[in-house]
Order: sequence, then C-alpha cells, then structure tokens
Amino acid sequence: MGKAGIQQRGTNSSIPFWRTPWFYLIVVFVLFWAYRIIPPLYPNAPFIESMRFHVVSGLPVGDTAIARTVLLPIITILVLVLLWQIRLSRPITARMALFGSALLVLPLFFAPPLASGDVYAYGYYGRLVAVHGENPYTVREDAQIRDVYLDATYAKHPFQTNYGPLWTSLEADIMRVAGNSLQRGVFLFRSIAVISFLASVALLWLMLPENYRDRRLLLFAWNPYVLFEVGNNAHNDMFMMVWAILAVFAFQRKWHVFSLLSLSIATLVKFVPLFLLPVFLLVMLREKPKRRILLHAGVGAAVAFIFAIIAFLPFWSGLATFRLMAMLGATFSLPVYHPLLLLAWLFQVTIIPNPATAATVVHAIGIVGFAITLFWIARMAWRSFGKELPTAALLYFSGFLVFAMSFYQPWYLLWVIPLIVLWKSPKAAPVLILLSILGSFTYAIF
Repeated sequence: MGKAGIQQRGTNSSIPFWRTPWFYLIVVFVLFWAYRIIPPLYPNAPFIESMRFHVVSGLPVGDTAIARTVLLPIITILVLVLLWQIRLSRPITARMALFGSALLVLPLFFAPPLASGDVYAYGYYGRLVAVHGENPYTVREDAQIRDVYLDATYAKHPFQTNYGPLWTSLEADIMRVAGNSLQRGVFLFRSIAVISFLASVALLWLMLPENYRDRRLLLFAWNPYVLFEVGNNAHNDMFMMVWAILAVFAFQRKWHVFSLLSLSIATLVKFVPLFLLPVFLLVMLREKPKRRILLHAGVGAAVAFIFAIIAFLPFWSGLATFRLMAMLGATFSLPVYHPLLLLAWLFQVTIIPNPATAATVVHAIGIVGFAITLFWIARMAWRSFGKELPTAALLYFSGFLVFAMSFYQPWYLLWVIPLIVLWKSPKAAPVLILLSILGSFTYAIF
C-alpha cells in the first residue's frame, strides 16, 4: 500500500502500511505460525519437539517452559508494539477489534495446554455424566472409574465438582461430542472460552463511550494474558464473566428480568457472582415507577429461581448435592493458598506468635473485609440509581478475590479485567496492565 490510503488521526497526512495495526497483526500471526509449522527455523529448540510430541501423542500437558520463555513474551512485545502503532492510525472499528482478537488467539488455541490442566477436569466431570452415569456432585472417591480424562488430571481417585450445574450439563454435552479424544475435548472447551471472549469484547464495545473504545477496549481484547487464558487454558471463568457482563449490559438498558436471568446463569456456572444478585435487586428498587419495578424484580427473581431448580434437577441427590460446596464454604475467607497468607505471616512474626491464632485473625479480617465490600457496592449502586453498576460489579469481584478466596489462581483475574475496561477512571488502563503483568508473572514463577 505504501504511503497511500491510511490517514493519521486528527491530520490529513498519510502513514505507510508498516506503521498501521494491520501490519503488526500480520506479524504476530506469521511469527507464531512460523515456529509452529516450520521447525527447521529452530533446530535445537526443545519446545518445538515438546509441542509436536504432545499434539501428536495426545499427552495431557505441554512443557510450561513454552509459556514462560516463548509464548507470553512474544505476544506481550508484539501486542505492546501493536497498541503503540494504533496511536498513529485511524480509530479502531468493532470489526477490527474482533478480527484482531480472533487472529491473535489462534496460535494459542492450537498449542497444547501449557500452564493448566483444568480443561481435563472439565472433561472428566462431563464424562462422569455422559459415559459413567455418575453424579459429579456425589461421586465417591472409591468409585471404580477408569477414564482417560481422569488420568490426564493426574488424580489418584475420583473427585467431586464444585462448579455450577449449568456448567456441569455443558461439560456432559461436550463430552458426548468429544468421545474419548483428549484433543477434541480440549478444542471444544477452548471454543466455548474463545466464543465467550469475543462476545465479551462485543458487549464491552457497545457499553463503552465512543471516545474510550479504541483506547480502553483493546487493553482487554488484545491483552496477552487474557489471550493466553482464553485461547490455551480455556478456563470457564470467561464463560461465567460473559453472562455477568451481559447482566450489567441488560440492566443499563432496563431489561431487568433478562438481567437477573443472565446473572443467575453466571452463578450457575461458578457460584462467585451469587452475592451480586441482591445488589441488582436493591438497585432495581431504587427506580421508578415502583409498581412496574416491583413486578420486574419479582418476575426476574422467580425466573432465576426456577431456572436454578431446572439446572439442578439432573444432579439432585438431596442435601448431599451441596456437600462439597458446603465444605468449600467452610473455607470462605480462610487463606489456604492466597496472598493473605503474607498478612498471617506478618502477624505471626510481629504481634501474634501462635500460627493458629494469626490464621484466625486473618480469617476474621477476610470476612469483615468482604462484608464491608458488599455494603460499599450496595451503597454506591443505590445512590447512583444503578449508573455505577459496572464499577460496583468490579468492586464486588475485586473484594471477592481479595477477601473471600481461599485458593488464589491467576486466571481469577479474568473476573476483574473485563470490568476494569468499564471503570470511569484514568487509573483504569495502568491497573489493567498491572494485573495482566501480575497474572503472567504468576505463571512464570510457579
């Protein structure tokens, strides 16, 4: 194209094609597929042999050195260059944002699992239902189950699920299609994650003011850490979050019943958004006319409750259905594998020598901190008539991550990164970048 055809933003001058985002999208695509398809370029690189070996043999987890030394650094550098070049080009369109996301995620989509084997646990839960006729919520450890997906998790015995029934039903449906194939199952779960990701990009595009779209949205849509979590690890957190984002989107357009239904769907994937339901109902009661709003709130709550009953019916075994969830609830705000452990250690070496007492104090701090977070977001949403609901949702997931989690995992940052895009603050971009670096760094050191 040379120097013709592409205008610099705010001026009449043109810029060459190599200084446009399109050029760098092509560079990303070509470089990734170069090392994927043309191994002779890297004759002594062990990650090439590892990647080819795992794709061909079907072994469950690739060499994490690929993620540490190749994939994340390359994506990070090239996407940063890409974002820099956007400043020199015309405004980004929704089509380009979605196309760029799809293009960037493709190499990670076809690589073997690099940093997490959770996708095999999803397959195992689904096969408990679809193949073995077992209930994932009540299956016993001594059950005689031999399964390729169970072996891929490296678990020594069967274990129960702690996910919502909607996700468990989807797992079963995916496994009915995938059969015994690890690769097919992995690609199907990744497809769900990628579709959810692209849907989230589209929703955020619609929710953002026009002057924020290209500056803010691409920090999520072309984010190296997010691309890695979605395209390779395929965690169900993105599937949960697309429904949470849709709930906020619907609420802003006064589609109250659909908003509550969307939030209940998110809760039936993972139970994390549960405490947001009363916040949404509280904000609805702030609106007028009261009679119509009360009707919408009642219908929405009833629809969400009926949907939850229908979702649980295939797995219902009495109160035993909630046994594992009750056990996990007992660890609520208990720092087992979490940054709050650092606070417990500080207490132990300073003012509370007894480890058990220090852990109890930190546990109490977590519960109180989460309660304060709920009060804060409810107050914010109530006072703003729901206009600050995206920020309230961001604070909720952040508070849950900081105060309520017992086991921190880097992919939990997917709960907050999409919502930071909607945060009306100049601090949003640097916070989003910082969290993305934190998520990637966690993989690099653990």
